[in-house]
Amino acid sequence: MLRNRLQEILNERGLKNARVAQDIPELSRNVLDEIVNNNDTAIPFATVDLLCRYLNIKPADFFEYLPFDVTVSVNTDVDFYCADNFYTEINDGLLPVNENFQISAFYLNLYVVKQSGTSITGLTKRVFELSAVMEAPLKLLPHPESDFSDNLFQPSQDIDFYIVLGDPLHEVTAIERREFFAFWNETLTPGFREELMNQIQSTISSYIHAHLLTLPGIDWSQCALHITYEFDKKVDPIITSAPRLIEKVNTPDPD
Repeated sequence: MLRNRLQEILNERGLKNARVAQDIPELSRNVLDEIVNNNDTAIPFATVDLLCRYLNIKPADFFEYLPFDVTVSVNTDVDFYCADNFYTEINDGLLPVNENFQISAFYLNLYVVKQSGTSITGLTKRVFELSAVMEAPLKLLPHPESDFSDNLFQPSQDIDFYIVLGDPLHEVTAIERREFFAFWNETLTPGFREELMNQIQSTISSYIHAHLLTLPGIDWSQCALHITYEFDKKVDPIITSAPRLIEKVNTPDPD
């Protein structure tokens, strides 16, 4: 893996992108933003030369390298399904019925794959299993702008996940713990660790978009995704046994 350290270097020196772009007329602000965000995988030598001269650094200070690649994937074998009484057919389409429903808390299996070597020298893989656990059920409430004829719902809060080591259904061994924390805390630099966390965020976000945000009749526009890392946190057994289900909330009868 190869990445540039421009963001860290600018932060260390208290420099803003706008100031750098102003001081280097040959470098546009858009190009600089792409480099800072590590979105530009092909930085011309001339651009690296300009930045190294401006910052008085060497290319070895500008880049950092680790001799392996890291990818993140999610187990998508299990899909969401809805309680039979959640949707009603209206005008040849499905809309939520006007009741108090929630999305059960659930967890996702994540796989962080560290791969080194080449097809010529031989590939070596190490897979670390993590789980993204939803903090709490997500209640679906009638949309404030709905007149109850369009049956539009919205989540009552943001979607919060925490990341734990391993699968909650299986005990993590001492060897697995030792190898993972050596990788996370010692092998990865702070910059690469942040990139890996961005990969994890993007992987979970893609899953949520594909499986939740496509459900009809629910407005997700005000719902954000938050992720924290609590590798040793104990997972509620109710979450590990819950299906990915949208179900009616049982409310007590009024006296």
